[in-house]
Amino acid sequence: IAQSPARSVLCLPILVQSRLVGLLYLENNLLVGAFSARRLSLIEVVSTQLAISLENAELYQERQERAEQAARQEVTTTTALLERSRLAALFEQAPAAIAMLDGAFHLITLANAGYQRMTGNRPLIGLTIREAFPELAGQGHFELLDRVYETGESFQARDALVKLSRGPAGALEDGFYDFVYQPLRDSNQAVTGIMVLAFEVADRVRARQALQDSEERLRLAIDA
Repeated sequence: IAQSPARSVLCLPILVQSRLVGLLYLENNLLVGAFSARRLSLIEVVSTQLAISLENAELYQERQERAEQAARQEVTTTTALLERSRLAALFEQAPAAIAMLDGAFHLITLANAGYQRMTGNRPLIGLTIREAFPELAGQGHFELLDRVYETGESFQARDALVKLSRGPAGALEDGFYDFVYQPLRDSNQAVTGIMVLAFEVADRVRARQALQDSEERLRLAIDA
């Protein structure tokens, strides 16, 4: 300003609700006292209108930012729902029998169609493993699940004999399964549950047993 050839200078604060948002700077290089009281009144009106315009611009910017944030949140939510739906479809269509057990009491929270069929389509969700499968008592599976939960170490079995009550009469049926008890962990690596993944392999086991029986009969015939 000191180096300016201006003969008249005016500097007004621009206030929005008593908050300084800018300055209005004017200069006149021709006249001394160019900013008379009448002109100053007009400039103050212009300054007020400018302050209102700036406030409206800020409000519009805030609304735009909120709208963009809401749109981003909606996209994130929609994406998460689609991903969850896709995972749920994969879970249901998986060729394996899958169940999710929560907590130390092994509460059944999820069971896909394969697991439902494998276990005789009995009520499962919301029951503990001991409540849903009382016939497993004494077969060692409850103890295996407890150990997996306590130690965090997975357990795998192949051609395991499991006696389940799957018919309407409630009689126990022999079944053979490959299965995995896999611990599930939270972000702190603490075990929170167990995933059960199983395949019924009775046909394979029976075919192997039939082959072994046939080989034994052949050996006996040769020895005779």
